[in-house]
Amino acid sequence: MNFHEEYRNYNTIDLLKITIAPAQYMPEAVQAAEDILASRNVTPQERDAAEQFFAEQNVQKALKEVNRIEAKEKALSFLDPLLGDNAAQTGLQVRLFLFFAGLVYAYRVFTPVYLVLKGLLVYQLGLGTRQYILLLSASFLTVIYILMVIRRKAGWIIMAIWEILQWYTSASLVVSYLHDSDVVTYSVAITSVWNLLWSSILLFGLWQTPVAEHYDTTRLRRPIGLTAVFLVALRVVITYIYARGVAF
Repeated sequence: MNFHEEYRNYNTIDLLKITIAPAQYMPEAVQAAEDILASRNVTPQERDAAEQFFAEQNVQKALKEVNRIEAKEKALSFLDPLLGDNAAQTGLQVRLFLFFAGLVYAYRVFTPVYLVLKGLLVYQLGLGTRQYILLLSASFLTVIYILMVIRRKAGWIIMAIWEILQWYTSASLVVSYLHDSDVVTYSVAITSVWNLLWSSILLFGLWQTPVAEHYDTTRLRRPIGLTAVFLVALRVVITYIYARGVAF
C-alpha cells in the first residue's frame, strides 16, 4: 500500500495525529506522514491542535475507567448502605447471604400480606384470628431480617432457630405426603419442598464461618446444631416406635 499517495491530501493536523500516536499505525504509515510533514510548514497552532485532540481522548478514557471502577465498587458493595461502615470488612460471602436471605424473607412476608389483602378486598372477609396470625408472622419475619441487617447476635440466633423449625416442619409435611397423600395435599407438599430447600440454604449460610464471625456466634453453632439434630432424631425415634402412620 502506498501511504505517501494516500496521505498526500491529508491535512496537516491529521498527519500530526499519526506521528503523535505511532503505536496505533504501521511503521510505513508513520514514516509516510513524517515525510509529508517535512515538506510542509507546520505551525505551532497545528501542533497544539493535534496534541489537544489526544489530550481530550486521554481524558475521556480516564473518565470511562473511573466510571468502570465506581460501577464495580457499587456492584460489590450493594449492601453497604444497609450494613454501615463495617460493610467493607464483612466480605462478599456475608453480603451474598444477606442478599439471598432478603429475597427469601421478602417472599415470605409478601405471601401472608397478600393473602390477608386478598381476603379483605376480594372476598370481603374481616380480620379474624387467621388473618392476625398471618400478619403477625409477616411482622416477625421482618423483625428477624432487620436484626440481621443491623448485625445483632439475636438476629442470627432467632433466624437459626426459626429456619430449623421451618426445615423440620417442611420435612415432616413432605414425608407425610410420601407416606400418605390423603393426609397432605400435593400443593402443600410442593410448597414444603421449596421451603425445605430455602431453609437448607439459609442454614448452610448461617453456619458458614464468615457469617458466624460477623454476628459473633461462632461458638453457638455447635450447641444449636447438636440440639436441633437431637430433637429431630428423638422425634423420628418416637414416631417409629408408635408407628402411627404419619412420619415425624
